[in-house]
Amino acid sequence: MGRGFTYLDRIAALHPDLIKVDLRSFSNLFSRRASETMIRGFALFAEQAGASFVVEGVETDDDLRLCLSVGARYVQGLVFAPAGPDFLPEDRFEPFLDEVISSHRKTSIAAHESLLAAIETMRSHLPETPAVRTSEEADELIERLTSNAAGQCLRIYLCDGRGNQLSSNWMRGAAGEWVRDVSYRGSNWSWRPFAVPGTVMTMLDKRGTLSAPYKDLETDNKVRTYSGPLGEDRFIFLDFIDPSS
Repeated sequence: MGRGFTYLDRIAALHPDLIKVDLRSFSNLFSRRASETMIRGFALFAEQAGASFVVEGVETDDDLRLCLSVGARYVQGLVFAPAGPDFLPEDRFEPFLDEVISSHRKTSIAAHESLLAAIETMRSHLPETPAVRTSEEADELIERLTSNAAGQCLRIYLCDGRGNQLSSNWMRGAAGEWVRDVSYRGSNWSWRPFAVPGTVMTMLDKRGTLSAPYKDLETDNKVRTYSGPLGEDRFIFLDFIDPSS
């Protein structure tokens, strides 16, 4: 993959065990951010197709960390060694990989701990027995919550159990201020991939769930959505910048 898109129909027909991309092909054509987005897209495609994801052209530590973050099973490239006539000992790069993986793990854990702490702080400011019946009451509750919103929180809104948005959209502006957009009232979000599973899990554990990372269409940020219970048949949604982005 990556040298042309005519391969897509072959993947559908062949159901391969491996899907391989050349990182250099993306780097030569796109910006770093666009390249990472493409690689993540192919990694997700491989996962959904039931194939192991392979990345070649991995030349730097940053390239290798990207491969780790997207879940690449195999990587190859000059980050290890240039091509040679003889195979190197199979354990040659174990210390190097152990160090990179350990560093990646520590960084990821710290970032996610920070995100979970931000969620818990905001949850602590929610009323225990909220009575949210109208859109105005929903907006009043969210407006109070924005004063305690973590810096990585981008959006807050409230829906009923059928996925209908009761509140306005509250978005963080460029200067950090909160802006209310009433046009989103009445929108139904039950079609979103995380909406129904998140609602069901929230009803079961009463604490809320966190979606997988995805690209936000309005801000172009990679975000994760927390959905939590807020009284009977009410659910609050908090969009956070993904800590791994």
